[in-house]
Amino acid sequence: MLGELKAQKGEIHLLGKKIQDYRSFKEIGYVPQINIVNKIAFPITCLELVALNLYEDFGPIKIPRKSHYAKAEQLLEEMGMADYKKYPVNELSGGLQQRAMICRAMINQPKLLILDEPTAGVDKVNKEKFFRTIAHLNQDLGITVIMVTHELKEVESCLEISHRYSIEEGRLVQC
Repeated sequence: MLGELKAQKGEIHLLGKKIQDYRSFKEIGYVPQINIVNKIAFPITCLELVALNLYEDFGPIKIPRKSHYAKAEQLLEEMGMADYKKYPVNELSGGLQQRAMICRAMINQPKLLILDEPTAGVDKVNKEKFFRTIAHLNQDLGITVIMVTHELKEVESCLEISHRYSIEEGRLVQC
């Protein structure tokens, strides 16, 4: 779905387009597994991390402007992360790192949000906050959410799921 691998058979369509026809992935937000954040070797702040996802709008020099930071600051405020905007992302708790990554994914106002094991390594309290955030994005903002997780029981207890699939013997199966 992210276009990193070619389909071996058939076609992949997202938002009415073939995946290979996408030129801009602004309509798709992606939140990787939390352990990717811990590999950031430099002290990027939450504000910088979120603003940098507007890179397609930076212009020819590819440097964020005040308007990009203002948009990122507004989103951090809306997502309850304003107090952490100047904190280095790799110094935050797992739950706060995930919320920062969601803000990063949401800055372009995507129609589709893809989450890869978003609660791995996150404590119970922050998982519940995370699931409330996802429910808000889906129910109140109309964003389609695709989540890969091994924590199905926790997800089902917190979220209304319209379609559930699993992979069995290498095949995608609707449950």
